[in-house]
Amino acid sequence: MAQNIKRTVAVLASAAALVLTGAATAQAQPSASAEGKGQHCVLNVATEQETCFGTAAQAADYAKSGQSSTARGKEFRWVQLAVVNTDFFFRGSSYTFVGPNGCRDGNAADYVFDLPAQFVNRVYSLQPFSNCWLDLFTGPQASGWSSHYRDATPAVPDPWRVNAASLTLG
Repeated sequence: MAQNIKRTVAVLASAAALVLTGAATAQAQPSASAEGKGQHCVLNVATEQETCFGTAAQAADYAKSGQSSTARGKEFRWVQLAVVNTDFFFRGSSYTFVGPNGCRDGNAADYVFDLPAQFVNRVYSLQPFSNCWLDLFTGPQASGWSSHYRDATPAVPDPWRVNAASLTLG
């Protein structure tokens, strides 16, 4: 009987170790999309490729890396354009935009995006970069009412954080 208990404990310990090792490996790898809660995704605006991670630190490192990409037959190193978050003070899930260039003049729309489902009506904080202004819109494809942001905003005002459906960077 004691031998059966020892064998059972050993099997359970081995199974737990495999599960924990697999979970740690899976979290370090990019995931498919921003649909899951707690996701942190980076969208390359030139290639329209979205890469998601399990932690904000992994997404930020990837976004700031300036890795090379190919779009329209040209290779470029990207720059970070903006980050939106689903919680105040740049917490919660994050969605980062990167592209081949910063924004041209800081107030005309260089890029237009509908927010992923998990971010619609949930933009609680945001950070524009690379000479970009970020405009939140109440409708899809930059339609409806808008609100302009030039600086990092740790607390987006109430009417905008719960009514954002799309954004422009310019």
